[in-house]
Amino acid sequence: MRSNESALATCGGGLPHVEAGAENAENAEGEPEGEQGGRPRSTLDHARDYIARKWSPTPVQFKTKRPVLRDWQQRRITEAEAVRYFNGAPQNIGVLLGPASAGLCRWARAS
Repeated sequence: MRSNESALATCGGGLPHVEAGAENAENAEGEPEGEQGGRPRSTLDHARDYIARKWSPTPVQFKTKRPVLRDWQQRRITEAEAVRYFNGAPQNIGVLLGPASAGLCRWARAS
């Protein structure tokens, strides 16, 4: 991948991916990941959290890694637009990597 291309990291079922060894992950409000007010977090909850972190979420087809939006590499979903794209339908959520998400990058540990 060239440095000016966008990459997409996806998480199944709208749940955030946590690297092995990353314990006690918290969202932007300091709540434990996975629950908010005693209920499972929705993809909308995760999208809003990602937007608060200056990351660029994008809807992904359920049980796939295929972005829903044709212009997913250029689209920047705002807090106000999030409910339109993350509306409770079965779906996954992806996050653009690189400059679109404040330099967010994916890494893997060496085995």
